[in-house]
Amino acid sequence: MRTLAIIALALLLACSERKAPERVQLAHGPLAALMTQHAFATCGKSDRTYEGVFHKPPYQTCGSTVGDSTESAEVDSDSLVVELQNNWTIAPADKGSVF
Repeated sequence: MRTLAIIALALLLACSERKAPERVQLAHGPLAALMTQHAFATCGKSDRTYEGVFHKPPYQTCGSTVGDSTESAEVDSDSLVVELQNNWTIAPADKGSVF
């Protein structure tokens, strides 16, 4: 009886665990070389569709924010980076010196 209680408790804990966002190896394709924050990216399923299937679905969206920079990448099932977007936030007074 005690063994059954331990097994039931273990199953309950295993079922209640929340999965962390998936980390994907983003090392394929020419856009992957432009990524600066891929080590910090968290990924999730993307509902993105493309007109022509030139990359392999399903797709994932991976995003990260480090300091004043935000990076977002769209990745196919072969971990090929098919789209990359970087945004930086710069104070108006600093824009001349930054650029």
